[in-house]
Amino acid sequence: MIALGPLAVGLVWLVGAIVVGRVADPRQARRAATWTASVAVGVSAVALTLPEAPLGGSVSAGAGAVGCLAISLAGLLVAAVSPVEGATPVMAARLFAVACGLLAFQYALVDAALLALSTYLVWSGDKLFARYQFPGALLLIVGAVLPGPAGTVLLAAGIVIRMAAFPAHAWFPRFVDRTPMGVVVAYQAAPVVLLEPSTVVLTVIGAITALTAAVFAAASDDGRRSLAYLLIATNGLVIAGASWLVGTLATAGLAMTVGALAARRESLSLHEGGDFATTPRLAVAYLVFGLSLAGFPLLAGFAEGHHLPHAVATPIGIVVVIALSVTGIAVMRGFLGLFTRRRAADGERDLTPLENYGVVVAMAVLVVVGLAPGLLTWV
Repeated sequence: MIALGPLAVGLVWLVGAIVVGRVADPRQARRAATWTASVAVGVSAVALTLPEAPLGGSVSAGAGAVGCLAISLAGLLVAAVSPVEGATPVMAARLFAVACGLLAFQYALVDAALLALSTYLVWSGDKLFARYQFPGALLLIVGAVLPGPAGTVLLAAGIVIRMAAFPAHAWFPRFVDRTPMGVVVAYQAAPVVLLEPSTVVLTVIGAITALTAAVFAAASDDGRRSLAYLLIATNGLVIAGASWLVGTLATAGLAMTVGALAARRESLSLHEGGDFATTPRLAVAYLVFGLSLAGFPLLAGFAEGHHLPHAVATPIGIVVVIALSVTGIAVMRGFLGLFTRRRAADGERDLTPLENYGVVVAMAVLVVVGLAPGLLTWV
C-alpha cells in the first residue's frame, strides 16, 4: 500500500533539496529552504482531506497526512532557524523526504531500509555513531524480514538503539554536541514508531528511559547536553506509547531554539545565562516548546501527558508521571539558567523575522492542539 499524500509531501522535500543545493548564496538558500518547508506544510494540509489506509502497529489511519504535517512543521523550524552557514538545509530536506517516505510506503521492510538510508546520510565518520546506528539499522532490516518472535525481538532491539533508549544511548549526547542542530532534528523526525512491536518489555524500557534521561537533563549544567537528554526522555515516552507527532514538533522547536541560542553565544552554561529582556521571543519559545514536552496545561503535550499514564499498567504509569514532572523541572531549570541570569550586554539578538516566522507557526500549532485536544484523536 502506498499513501499518496505522504508521497507527495516527500517529493516536495526531495525536489526542495535539489533546488536549495543549487543556490550558491547561503542566505538565499536558507530562504529557499523555508519556502520549500512552507510548501510541504501546505501540501500536508491538503493531504489531510485524502483517505488513507491504516499504517499498522499503533498508528491509525489518519497518521500518514498528519504525520507529514508534523514532520513538515519541524522542517519549517529547521529551515527558518538554522544558521546561514553550512549545508544543513540540504541535508535536512533529504532526511525529511525519507521521513515522509516512511509514511508513504507502508511496508516494514521498505521502512527499515529507509531508516538505514537516513543513517547513512547522516553519518559523518564518527565511530561511536557508526558503532551503534549501523548495527541498529541492520537489526531493523532483519527484524522486518524474519517472522515470529525472532523478528519481534530484533525489531525491538533496533528501535531501542535507533531511539537512543537506555542502555543504548551513549552515542546520542555526542551526536547532539557535534552535529548541526537541524540535522539532529531531521534525523529524530523519522517515525520509527511505525515499526514498533507492541510489547510490555518495550513499554518498560521506554518508561525507564524517560525517567532516567529526565533526571540527567535536570542535573546537567550545560544547555546543549540537557537538550540531548530531554530528547532521549521524549523518545522514551514515545516508546512507552506517547504521541510521536507531538514529540516530533515539540522537540524540533526546543532543539532549534537551543541551536539558535548556541549561534549567539560562546557558552550554554546554565551558570552564565543571559538577560530575558534582550531575547524575550527566544526565551518564550524555549519555555513553550519545553513545557509542551512536560505536558503543561493548554499545550499539545497536556492531553497526551494525562492519557498515557492511564493507558499503561499502574507501575509504569507512575514512572511516566514522575518522568514528566522531572522533565518539567529540567525545562524550567534550563529556562532560568539560560535566560534569567543577567550579564553585560554583548549585542545578542533576538529571533530574526525569518526565525520568528518558523517559531510562531510551530508554537501556534502546539497551542491550538492544546486548546482542542480532540484533534489528537485523528492519530
